[in-house]
Order: sequence, then C-alpha cells, then structure tokens
Amino acid sequence: FWETILEITRVLKPSGLCCIIAPATGDEHRFPVDCWRIFSDGFRAIARYAGLEVLQAQTHWKELPKYDDDSNKWHESVLIARKRQESLGNKVRRQLFGVARRWLHPLPQRIEAMIQVYHATDGMHSEEASVLASVGFGAWEDVVIPLPAGAGARPLRIDFMHAPEFVEIAEVRVSTPTKEYFSAATKDEFDQITVAGDATRLADPKLLRLRITAVDPQLILPVLEVGRGDEPLRVGMRLRLLDR
Repeated sequence: FWETILEITRVLKPSGLCCIIAPATGDEHRFPVDCWRIFSDGFRAIARYAGLEVLQAQTHWKELPKYDDDSNKWHESVLIARKRQESLGNKVRRQLFGVARRWLHPLPQRIEAMIQVYHATDGMHSEEASVLASVGFGAWEDVVIPLPAGAGARPLRIDFMHAPEFVEIAEVRVSTPTKEYFSAATKDEFDQITVAGDATRLADPKLLRLRITAVDPQLILPVLEVGRGDEPLRVGMRLRLLDR
C-alpha cells in the first residue's frame, strides 16, 4: 500500500483530490491474500508518508439502518486528501528521495502465479479451508503443498490465480509420507480429474494441458476417502505455466 499511495500522489495534479475507502473490520477475504485493515490514524500516516494534505480521515463505526448486516460489518475508513502545491526544489527532493528509497529497499519480486488448494469433507469449499502456494512462469516446477491436519479430500479443488494462458501438468499426487491416495501421470489417469470454471482441456497424448480463459480456472480431483486419524495430506504437482 505504501507504493500505491506514492503512485496516487504522483498522478494527482497539484491541488488534486483523492478519496480512498478501505475496510476497518470484516471477514478475511483472500484473493490471493488479505493483508490490510486501516483505521483513520493509519490513513493519516499513509497520507503524511506520501506528502498529501489530509482533509478528512475517519472510520465509520456506527451501523446504519439503510445498509444490511453484510455491508455494515466492514466499518469502512475514509481518507480525503489533497496534493499540495510544490516548489521546484521540493519536487526535486521528493523525486530523489523516491529513487534512493527504492534503491535501498527494492520491492520484492512479483509472485507470478498462485495455486490455491481447497480441502473439504462435505463437498463445500471455502476460503478458510484452503492453502496457497506460489509458482513461477516458464520452467517445469515441482510443487508440494502441505494441507492442515484433518483436511478432507471430498473433493480437493485446485485453482490457479494470476495464471498465464496455458498450464501444463505432468503429474498430480495426493499422499501422506507413508501412503498414496491419488496419482495421475498418464492421459487415462488425468481423465479422472474434472476441468471446471474458466479452463478448458486441450488435447495432449501425455500431459494434462489447460487453456485459461478467465480468472477462475479449476481442477476437481476425485473424492478420496481419508481417515480422520491419518497423517496430514500433501498435494504434489509437476507443472509449468506458459504465456503461449
């Protein structure tokens, strides 16, 4: 968010206004992660960091009768701020500070894509019952995603987020350190996996090859019977992500 507020400040004209609304409370809603809840003090600090003049910063704690419970639970914080008129000297100093800050504290490399594994015991999938892992583009990668103790596989669902146009999968495994529950590495075995959501299966004699058509591609594995006392599951995949 620190980078975002600096970019907002950069594109504003002198004396230009911005209005930012963000939740102060509410449920976790990862897509792929959920990192922020901001109060009015936080908005003031962010504006000060970017050199904006705060005109209003407040958090709405009262529940308003004209909104339903699902809307009221977020208790949004609101920032209204203005970009100050800058002298040439201040503008040059701010730009030099930005260059130095990025050089001293470079941004982390962008995660290319995320794999989200939903585990369920009753066929119902939710964000709370899911695990995330990252994967890069281009090269074949072996990814192992541990699931929490007690995670069910009725069924497991695998989603790809921020994925490129094509996903090629050479193997899918569901196992514990001592037992294998599911393995697919041939065309016949891949046929047991349902391709759903915004993905289509492409013909390939060896691989499970997918074309991603929108933001919610899914793979649904067969229902697996896992005992409550069994060791925690892990999902292993050998795959690569390709732009073309």
